[in-house]
Amino acid sequence: MLAPEGDVSVLARNIVIEEARESLRADEETRFKQSGLSVSLSSPVIGYVQSTRDLVGAVGKADGGRMKALGAAMAALNAKDAYDAAREVVDPPKDADGKPTQPGIGINVALGKAESTSRSTTASDTARGSSVSAGGNVTLMATGAGEDSNIRVRGSEITAGHNATLKADNRIDLLSAENRSEQHSAQRNSSGSVGVGINFGGDQNGVAITAAVSRGRGSSDGEDGWHTDSRVRAGNTATLVSGGDTNLRGAQVAGHTVVADVAGELNIESLQDTSRYASRQSSAGAGISVCVPPICTGTPVKGSVNIARSRASNRYDSVNEQAGIIAGDGGFDIRVKGNTDLKGGLIASSQAAVDAQRNRLVTATLTTSDLENRAEASASSSGIGLSTDMFTQGKYGLAKAAIGNALNNGGAGDASGGVTRSAVSAGTVQITDAARQRELTGLDADDVVAALNRDTLHAHQAASRLDVGALEAQAEAAQTIKNATVQQVFKFSDDAYKTMFVDEHPMFIVERDEDGKIARDEHGDVKHHRLTSEEAKNLQPDSAGNVYVAINGIFNDETAAGNYAAQHHGDREGPLHFLHFPRAGNGLSELMVAGYQNFLENDFFGLTNSGRDADKLQTIYGATGLVLYTHSRAAMTLGNSMESRQRRGAVGSLSATQIYFYGPAYNAQKAADLLYDLSGGAQDTVYLQNHRDDFVGSLIGRNPYTYEKRPEGSYKIKEWLNMFMSSPTVHGCYGESDKACQKDYGQPATMPIKAKGSK
Repeated sequence: MLAPEGDVSVLARNIVIEEARESLRADEETRFKQSGLSVSLSSPVIGYVQSTRDLVGAVGKADGGRMKALGAAMAALNAKDAYDAAREVVDPPKDADGKPTQPGIGINVALGKAESTSRSTTASDTARGSSVSAGGNVTLMATGAGEDSNIRVRGSEITAGHNATLKADNRIDLLSAENRSEQHSAQRNSSGSVGVGINFGGDQNGVAITAAVSRGRGSSDGEDGWHTDSRVRAGNTATLVSGGDTNLRGAQVAGHTVVADVAGELNIESLQDTSRYASRQSSAGAGISVCVPPICTGTPVKGSVNIARSRASNRYDSVNEQAGIIAGDGGFDIRVKGNTDLKGGLIASSQAAVDAQRNRLVTATLTTSDLENRAEASASSSGIGLSTDMFTQGKYGLAKAAIGNALNNGGAGDASGGVTRSAVSAGTVQITDAARQRELTGLDADDVVAALNRDTLHAHQAASRLDVGALEAQAEAAQTIKNATVQQVFKFSDDAYKTMFVDEHPMFIVERDEDGKIARDEHGDVKHHRLTSEEAKNLQPDSAGNVYVAINGIFNDETAAGNYAAQHHGDREGPLHFLHFPRAGNGLSELMVAGYQNFLENDFFGLTNSGRDADKLQTIYGATGLVLYTHSRAAMTLGNSMESRQRRGAVGSLSATQIYFYGPAYNAQKAADLLYDLSGGAQDTVYLQNHRDDFVGSLIGRNPYTYEKRPEGSYKIKEWLNMFMSSPTVHGCYGESDKACQKDYGQPATMPIKAKGSK
């Protein structure tokens, strides 16, 4: 109803102005099927490039500086891995025999089928509000029917350029109209394929038979509810007169001046919009590759199973627009014969009306309450991956699976809050029924007025709607970054595992010249050659029947191991052998090896290859004549093997064994006690050389020092740093060291460490 330049007057027994309803429902179903032949190419280069791309995307979606920094670091490492892998394709590394290795490229040809189904339903029921508008006055009067003479306005607007008057013999109800929408969706997909894989390098070489299956499902459900408020606006005065209650639930009455005369109760209530959303996605897949000789060599069967799940949820409850009476400079004059109840409700005016003392509220009693607005959203993604590597790598493979799956997840969450407070602008507030007020609230009328919130400008703070889609992206990004981090760590631990348990730990013999002295090449390095497996089982003793074997420590390649063996052997005659514990491919992996030997090497987790070889040496030669030189980490190699022998009750097996420790990472006293027990009391001494400033022997091995000379002006911390950066060092100058060593540190002193139980 519209009168742009005139008045609108309605006189009726009952007046109802309501919204029209608009409803919508849509159902959609999509089916997809595909079958055919597919060809795919795999290589480390492609894998690293894809991983780098995923990480770059994850960095942009990740939340928080630390996660972004970690993702950027992982992207850089993956990019370097891609570069290294590409370089190896162009210039393949050589194997132990000097032959180029295969780059690990695979071509898979598969016949497969895939299908998917999705269903979605969308429904809504929304309000289209009515409107009564006049350039002059709008007057609505419901009279003549007693209690049935009501004015009901729902989800609609009444606008007057001058005065707006609503008068009813009974009630005035200004209400909001509810709107609702909902969406539900479900998806399913599955695929399967069989084919052949042609592999060059890696775990399988040749033609392998492959098969793969996958299945996924998901659903999402969302419901939203919101309000279309009713509004009464007057350019001059808005007047409400009711013989019964006046209710503003999700409604506003505004004017230059607002006047209300309510014979019943005045109820002003703000209403909250709501939103609920939940989604669930899950998928599972499995693949297998069977290597059938003679067309394929390598790991007979490779397989994997992967399960992925993701969830997201959102909850929103918040007032969008506060209900109330809003006056301008003319202020408000409200008289209520019953109770005035504000539930997040507002009775407000301009500051000019406050200053002019034009605001008055007279009510029998007054009750107020606030509404808490809250929004919460969360998203999570997780996965479980199992592969045959778990079993081929023993306990290490199981540990990798446990750690990898424990960290194969990501999560994100957010929350927002606010409060819609009841408030009345400054002015006169008079409570006329003090006894009833005390009965309702337990407070005196004056206390209720004093406690009344007068800050109408800041009475409403809505909760912010949260972007659950962004949280889902953050959760997936966190999972991607964490998985990449785990894989980078596993890259180093895999190298450590390979160094300890897969690579050969060969036995060498030091060569001697025609004069019987240790032979050296043009660089001064000790000449040596590798023993065959048969020769390694029958080591050469000296004239006294003793077999001499040195075991190298940390960061020693084959050349360094040979040089240290000769240095520790000195000018003794006879054959000198050394068991080479190979150096890992990088420094971090080498430190992981040391950490494993220090904390985990035992019968349960397993002795390293050198540990097992040291055990064999003790078994074969320990009772006939065995002299062992161990330097640095090698002392742990020997000590851990001796602990294993003690647990097996090998008493008397080392009755003719001598042990020398040089800067040892194992405790010499403990080794002496083990030797005494395993020799049946025949041997009670371990011979120790340990410089005071050698942190390996002193701090890690917890050994006493046997000498302490250092260069003039040097100090302990400097010597510790020198162990990593310069030569000679306190850690490398044991035995028959060169002149530079003796100049800086003097001649090493040997201390016999006696077993505690010996006489």
